[in-house]
Amino acid sequence: MILFDGKYEAFSRKPALREFFGDWEHNHKKKPTIFSLVFREDEASMVYARLKQKDAEEVGVVYQLEIRSIEDPVEKVSPIIVRASAEKSIQGIIIQKPPKTLIPSQDWWDSLISKIARGKDVDGLRSDSLVVPATARGILEILRIASKELAIDLKSKTAFVFGKSEIVGAPVARELQKLGMHVRAIGSTEFELSLKALAEADIVITATGKSNLLDSKLLKEGVVVIDAGSPEAEVSISNDSNIAFLSPVPGGVGPMTRISLLENLRDLLQYPLTSQDGT
Repeated sequence: MILFDGKYEAFSRKPALREFFGDWEHNHKKKPTIFSLVFREDEASMVYARLKQKDAEEVGVVYQLEIRSIEDPVEKVSPIIVRASAEKSIQGIIIQKPPKTLIPSQDWWDSLISKIARGKDVDGLRSDSLVVPATARGILEILRIASKELAIDLKSKTAFVFGKSEIVGAPVARELQKLGMHVRAIGSTEFELSLKALAEADIVITATGKSNLLDSKLLKEGVVVIDAGSPEAEVSISNDSNIAFLSPVPGGVGPMTRISLLENLRDLLQYPLTSQDGT
């Protein structure tokens, strides 16, 4: 079994990003800046945002944290995002989405992300974003590496994607379909039924937030597993596992998500239609 090292892969990508952002700073006489809105009640996101800030600073990007309360009325929070969208010194905006147990409502969330300027939507939160959400991009990059390591053609392969969130499961499923793969997107209501067909899966991607969701004994020989569980693994690995390539928890998707966010910023800065003036 090949065990993917996300920390090493992310580290190996930093020199190229550092060079790009250094050149951008030289040409624009300022460092590129990401504005990050985080809610203090979401302790996991507070920790994760600090890690993103550290990664950003290592490649020459300013990571500006704005900490607010979920209890703040949307009328108070929305103007903060609007101002960041219009601010010429800010090139990327991210809002750390709280878990379902904390988020006031889907309408609350939709209202906030709608205020992000399309050209600054660095985490692909808007439905019309110019980039793929960072976690989804990280997963896709891991799958690309797996296909190279195992010398397999992804076209016509069968992928089971557990989880249908708009920032992970759904965009991953869409991108895999673009690659010509047979994709089965599985939400909570389809879970039990999907287990009967799980042995058909060439690729298994989990992003549900539920630990110990699957047992590797259910998977066929040679399968690729990308576990996007947080903070705990969603796939239980047995000693006699048939897995050919595993992206584990921790150390797999997490580091790749953080580096993908910075790669998204790089792409936005190069995008010909990107506007940095709030439109």
